Amino acid sequence: MGIIAPQSRHSPLNFHLNFFSLKQTHIHHVLLDASGSMQDCYDVTIAALNSQIKSLREVQEKYPDQDVRFAISDFSDDYRLWFAPRSIHDVSEVSNEQYQLRGATALWDGLGTLITRTIDEVGSDAPETGTSVSIMVLTDGFENASRTFSPGALRLLMDMLKNKGWEFRFIGADIDPLAVSRDLGFEPHQVRRYQKCQMDRAFGDMSLEVDSFLKDKSAI
Repeated sequence: MGIIAPQSRHSPLNFHLNFFSLKQTHIHHVLLDASGSMQDCYDVTIAALNSQIKSLREVQEKYPDQDVRFAISDFSDDYRLWFAPRSIHDVSEVSNEQYQLRGATALWDGLGTLITRTIDEVGSDAPETGTSVSIMVLTDGFENASRTFSPGALRLLMDMLKNKGWEFRFIGADIDPLAVSRDLGFEPHQVRRYQKCQMDRAFGDMSLEVDSFLKDKSAI
């Protein structure tokens, strides 16, 4: 009888086993404008965030094979992480104390900081190993304070990530989002415009998109 060589970790059998043992995760991160101009939609934004948490819990129940993780951060002329991605069932309602309006609108720095930190946590190739990522940016103003990230460098980074399966959405509140997001390479289908009083609709539409992402993943 011949000797059967042990399976290498790169063998088709082990690849098959490892593929199906990978944990399927979806990270949804909301990046909020926290500049002073958001004051006139402050309360409705808090309410819409809490509505999104509720909706994502329902999405999680619909797709038990997925681990839906949620995170929130904000930016003005600095960047502040409210909480890192955690299971949606472990996310409590957000409060007014967490959303502190201040400063100017360093949009490029806020988004660039969020993206690079997420890459550090999950890797740029995360979608290939079962961890999908969607990032939703909400702002009511134009970039006016970034010092670290240029739009060109940020666009190159985002284009690379989109090619790997990352999802980005840009929400303009009472502004033309195409005008604000054009330098970053957002495509028309990735951009939405809402009135500030319609913030709950913006978050509701994003929950539907997360549902669609997970439906596609579950069908693979």
